[in-house]
Amino acid sequence: MDFTKETTIDRETYDSLLRRIHYDDRDIVMYENMLNFLWEYIIAPIDTDTKEELLEEYTHWNMQMIDKCYYHIPQDVPYAGIRLAYQSIVDLLSGNYEEGMVHLARMGEDAFSSDGKAPKLFLSGKGQRFEPMSRLFLLYNYAKVFDRVNPELLAELKRRYPFAFTVFNDGAHEEHDRFYEEQMDLYRDVIFYPVFERVYKQPWGPKEFYVYFDRNRAISIEDMIKSGR
Repeated sequence: MDFTKETTIDRETYDSLLRRIHYDDRDIVMYENMLNFLWEYIIAPIDTDTKEELLEEYTHWNMQMIDKCYYHIPQDVPYAGIRLAYQSIVDLLSGNYEEGMVHLARMGEDAFSSDGKAPKLFLSGKGQRFEPMSRLFLLYNYAKVFDRVNPELLAELKRRYPFAFTVFNDGAHEEHDRFYEEQMDLYRDVIFYPVFERVYKQPWGPKEFYVYFDRNRAISIEDMIKSGR
């Protein structure tokens, strides 16, 4: 099925974005425009067959953007990390769990060896308020799904990223413990996805990426499983 035949999809805008990428397939802005366009349909309720086509289309352009626009030099690493963060959600929605684990690993274990919380509240020019939250939610998304569908992959996830799945109870990691328990208990039935991202230069090190999510915007794990993903 051609997802562009879905009546809710703006075919004219898609065709325009496609032409621009074909004109210059190393233009980061052109890729970002296409991915932002597709993302809004991916996180919205839509026909299952159409959604699968959208996920495949998103993956194609997202991975091509990483390959053609980021050259694995230090200043590119955090931007590639952001793209991999989004891809991890697409892989989860597609049911490509092992591929998603690969993309999480490509971010590097250092990306998940601390709380990974953005250094400050961010207010957009449109007045939107983005609260800093730990990017460990990317791992917890997988853990919540694996807990239902594949305990072996859950065990592997916990083995690979021990910090994320440790409850310290030592007084020094109270915020981490609270976030972990919140995700795996209060929000155990949903996964979250990025709604905003930033790259910050840390005073003690190189640039780092952060992704923000919204507690009021989530995807039901039960619905994902029922739809075959």
